[in-house]
Amino acid sequence: MHHYLCDIARKGLKGKKRSSLYLFLVCFLSVAFAVVNVSITGSLNKTREELRYDTYGEWDAAIYSPEPLSVSKDEHIQDCGTAQVYGKLLDGGETVLTGIGTLDESLLAIGRIAVQSGKFPTEDDEIAIEADILSDLGYDYELGQTLTLRILNREEEVVDRKYTLCGVLREYTDLWSTGTEKVTRAGACVTADAAKEIGGVCSYQYFLSAEGEEGYPLYKELKGSYAHVVENTAANGQIAEEEYHYFNLVLILFTTLVAVIVIYSIQIKEQTRSIRLFRIIGVTKKQLSQIIFYETMVILLPAAAGGVAVGSLATWGLLRVLMEQSTGDFYIAIPAVLIAGILMLWFGAVFGTRFLIFHYALRGRLSAHERFLLRADRRQRKQKQLGLLILSSASVLAALFCYGESLAPVYIDDTWSKMSSYGITKGEQNDYISDKYIENVKCFPGIEEVVAWRNLAVTLEFPDMEKNPFRALLAQNFYGPRPWEGAEDSYGENMSAAGSEGLWCYVYGVAEDNWDQFFRYVDDEIDREKFRNGEAVLLYIPYNQETGVDLAGRLYQDFGVEPGDVITAVNYGLGELSEDGTGQVWTEDGAKPYEPYEKLTAVSRAEAEVAGIITADLFQDPYLMIPATNYYSIIASDAFAKRLTETDKDGIHLIDGSWSNQEYGYSRASVYTGMDAEYLSTDYLMAKSAADNHLNFDNSRERNTALRQEAIQSLLHIWICGIGIFLILMLIQLNIETLRGLTQKRSFALLQVIGMSRRRLRVQLAAKGLLMSVYSCLLGHLGYALYFVIKHIGTYHRYVEEFEYTDSFIQLLKLQLNEYLTVGWSLPMHLAFCAFGMACVFLLFFCPQNRVLKENIRESLS
Repeated sequence: MHHYLCDIARKGLKGKKRSSLYLFLVCFLSVAFAVVNVSITGSLNKTREELRYDTYGEWDAAIYSPEPLSVSKDEHIQDCGTAQVYGKLLDGGETVLTGIGTLDESLLAIGRIAVQSGKFPTEDDEIAIEADILSDLGYDYELGQTLTLRILNREEEVVDRKYTLCGVLREYTDLWSTGTEKVTRAGACVTADAAKEIGGVCSYQYFLSAEGEEGYPLYKELKGSYAHVVENTAANGQIAEEEYHYFNLVLILFTTLVAVIVIYSIQIKEQTRSIRLFRIIGVTKKQLSQIIFYETMVILLPAAAGGVAVGSLATWGLLRVLMEQSTGDFYIAIPAVLIAGILMLWFGAVFGTRFLIFHYALRGRLSAHERFLLRADRRQRKQKQLGLLILSSASVLAALFCYGESLAPVYIDDTWSKMSSYGITKGEQNDYISDKYIENVKCFPGIEEVVAWRNLAVTLEFPDMEKNPFRALLAQNFYGPRPWEGAEDSYGENMSAAGSEGLWCYVYGVAEDNWDQFFRYVDDEIDREKFRNGEAVLLYIPYNQETGVDLAGRLYQDFGVEPGDVITAVNYGLGELSEDGTGQVWTEDGAKPYEPYEKLTAVSRAEAEVAGIITADLFQDPYLMIPATNYYSIIASDAFAKRLTETDKDGIHLIDGSWSNQEYGYSRASVYTGMDAEYLSTDYLMAKSAADNHLNFDNSRERNTALRQEAIQSLLHIWICGIGIFLILMLIQLNIETLRGLTQKRSFALLQVIGMSRRRLRVQLAAKGLLMSVYSCLLGHLGYALYFVIKHIGTYHRYVEEFEYTDSFIQLLKLQLNEYLTVGWSLPMHLAFCAFGMACVFLLFFCPQNRVLKENIRESLS
């Protein structure tokens, strides 16, 4: 008997091939995309989690104490790592660079502290240091070299120690949180015996991890017991990580459920009529239930099996692409339990909908069925329209989600990509950065751009400058550089600015490759040949108001200089080499007799025409970052700056520390890298080349890369999930609208028979489609607003608990909305995403039904 009912179910599906095919495709696509979306989401979550742990460690809470504690005995603590800081590592002066001490094995494990090259110290004369600290000390990353270090111990005594470099640590001290108090971490690691030779322990630092989700309760418990406790929110406390994950899951499940209901609702009239016929010929309710069960299983089982297979294959392909394109490690995590749960819910939704319709069809008496169908048809039309509207609004919501949530990671990535990875400055013996050195650096792997300039302090002269009130205010209040401070005259007294004339300002001699960084801030066309020859320059007068400079309570708009005026820059000397000199000075050739001048003496001049004035705040440009108080700064070519370093005779000690007629070079270079830059391929080469050329070197690449990687992973997570959900919705809607068009074929034909033209029908369809897209856009915004509020409810509770936040929830929402503006929200781009979503909704509504309209009327009525 059951085989007979199964055969009836199969024949019934064959009788409605097209609608059964569309139903199969919707079910198949929903399963396939659900598998892809959940698998990619799980893998991205795992990758981001591992990246955060590699960057910030796996510890949940840290305790900083000047005295030893017994925190590891707490029953809630799963693991405890300890760092003991015995002293502070100093540069050549009194600046503290990092701490020096010991790290135990547990801390290396839960902190994921590793060496970029070499090993951790095992002998008392060995040391491992972070790469950026080595650069600050003036050393390259060559293992085995001897380091002479100045250490400030607990007794406030500076002791000198020599160690052999055995390893270069991956940076962690500048990335891990220390809370509101400044704490010196051990960026230099030695053995326990070597540390004890420095002195007593300055700081005990305990890093604790708890089991499972007990990290935050552990932090709350410790906070009530110890003075300085910090939670590792960067690795474990980010609410947004789970919010994106759960938002995707809810949207996937909701979409699948609504799609199944809409599909079966479209065919409810035919299904109700079929049930009525079966009842007339004597088929029992039990037998009807079995037929519906078999029909549903014949469609669902192949759709589910095929969807899982195709989804798994697509997931494998996408993950391979992500692994190949990823600059870091990529982890695969397929949530099989979650996929099984989605399939169970999917099966339940389909069967629930089918049997709900079956129960609905049996509610009325058979004799009153026509009247029942009429009432039911009106209700079902409204339900179908509501279901389609919900699916369409979910499509717009997915588009808005992609745009709104990607703003912050895009902003973070853009900000840190514009931060220089390496800073290079002239050496202590006036070793400047040469063009040849810059060309060599550009050949290193991962280097994208080098911005270099020569910085000089000079005085500026222009016609009638004494009459200009803004210049007078600057001169009176000593704005600008004071390069004479610290220098001594021939009497051994501190030199003053008495010998100078004009207004003190800076000259930036910019390498030609970097001119366009400045030219884009000037409206006028710059004659590049005149600029190259030093005949034309730019002036920098940054406005802090829309129409001028507000300084000392007054708005200044007249600065005494206009484009086309000629200005003069004057450079000064402090003294000169002389055989009859009364003193000595150290040069690269050793000590030589030197005669200081009695006062600042003008030694060189350079004139040029002002080609343009930059009024933008260049400090906001990450590539330039020239302070907004450097009024009247001169932006010039190498030729102009070089003329200021050339004098009639050699051996004049210029005010910037260089010597007259010395080989020209740049005083600073900022080096920018891509995500493909690494320790061995880039950091090592940069540090070695800087050391070989006696240049100062600063390394921030590792910190910048870690922050950029986190932002990029977040962006990938948002866009892959958002696009996946959007495609699911689009394909499901396409199939639903196509199926809906088939059910309306006869209605369209009848309307044409009674005189309605196809053009008028198309206009009506277009109007309905436009109305649908507008309503979808409004509901999509409502859905995103609801998500935004729910998301920040968790944020609000966390702020109240952790940071004792006292403002209202509404105030927090206002702050978050302002943050959207800060990270780059713009109305035109927002409207563009809305228009894209609305256009997709309109086309998916109009095109399938317009295609039905093109068919022959006779075929449609047959």
